Order: sequence, then structure tokens, then C-alpha cells
Amino acid sequence: MSYTTYTPIISVPQFRSLLPEFADSSVFTDEMVTPWLCIASQQLNGCKWGAMLNIGIAWFTAHQLSLQRQATLVAQRGGIPGASFGITNSKSVNGVSVGYDTGLSGLEGAGDWNLTTYGIRFLNFARMFGSGGQQVGPWESLPGDVVLLEDEVIFPEA
Repeated sequence: MSYTTYTPIISVPQFRSLLPEFADSSVFTDEMVTPWLCIASQQLNGCKWGAMLNIGIAWFTAHQLSLQRQATLVAQRGGIPGASFGITNSKSVNGVSVGYDTGLSGLEGAGDWNLTTYGIRFLNFARMFGSGGQQVGPWESLPGDVVLLEDEVIFPEA
């Protein structure tokens, strides 16, 4: 089987520079960041994003890494990683309650993009560019197996 090598449009150091909250490489390893940079680089249309392409790739990647980190922390506490949950709207435990006005922070029809501020930023800009539905293709559209090699992700040729 032959493979096509794909290098992301922005590097891991560039990503960390754009969003310094992801600078800790012991928490967000290069091996975690690189595949998301590659996927975003393939899915976002540079002609539509223009000068905002790098930050769009960074927000897409940050959203995915945030969800991945949440799943990791849940698993470390004995929970089920990747279990679906929504934005807290109201909860009460032992007389203590919490509720949020999700109408101010959530975007209509945004699905899991509403689960992080990065996802909301990403989708806001994708919609402004008039092609939100074209920005992120279905995950099934990625060819075959994905293999990570240092700063590159390689996909088998179709």
C-alpha cells in the first residue's frame, strides 16, 4: 500500500504561538496536535478563509484538543471517555445548584461546536465566510488509515 504524506499548513510551534494556552507539550503533545492540524488544513478552504486561515486551523484544532482533554480527564476519574454531554443548563446536588444561560454562548445548529469557546469562534467565522457547511467534511471523507510520523500525517492513496 502506498501512502501520500500531508504536512499541515501551520506547524505545531505556530499553533502554540497563536494559542499559548496549548503551550504545555506534556499535556498537549505534538503527537496529539499534529493530526488535528492536518485534518483542519485539508478541510478548510484557504480561498474563503484568506488571511484568517491560520487562526481558523488553530481554532478547529483547539476545539478538538479541548474535547480530547475533557475525555482524558473523565477517563482518569474512572468515567467513560468520549461520553456525550451538553452545556450545563441547570443542576442541583446536595442543595447546591448551577445553571447557565446557554442562549448567550451557544450558536443555533452548531452541535458539538458549542462545547468549547474555540468551536464557537471557529463556526462564527466559518459562517461569516458564507460556507460553514463546506468547511468541515464528514470524517468518513478521509482516505483509509491515518499514520502519524513526527510532524506529518500520512494517508493511503485511494
